[in-house]
Amino acid sequence: MIFKYKTEIYPKTSLIKAAYHFTDNFYVHLDERDGYFIVTLEPKSNVDISEKEFNNELLAQVTRYEIFEQTKELREISLARALASTVIEKRENISDDDKTDVSEADILKNWFE
Repeated sequence: MIFKYKTEIYPKTSLIKAAYHFTDNFYVHLDERDGYFIVTLEPKSNVDISEKEFNNELLAQVTRYEIFEQTKELREISLARALASTVIEKRENISDDDKTDVSEADILKNWFE
């Protein structure tokens, strides 16, 4: 079975993910020629697939890709805020009461003793 898809419509990543979805039952070959992605599927056993099934999977992957692209900045901002809240601020004026004397022996002490 050979399917063709326009390269200007479908992202390469989505096509690869859609093809990967069928690797359990098919040998998959992907190619690009004359502005088209060419998908060749060869069944491993007596399993059949219609072009409509592949189209549905490709559409699902394109949708995931679009959502990923549209929410990328929001996820980056959320991660940056989460990491920024863990930063320990350095206090400039530390009083003598806040300072503690810790010896090297206390730091390097074996916890299991």
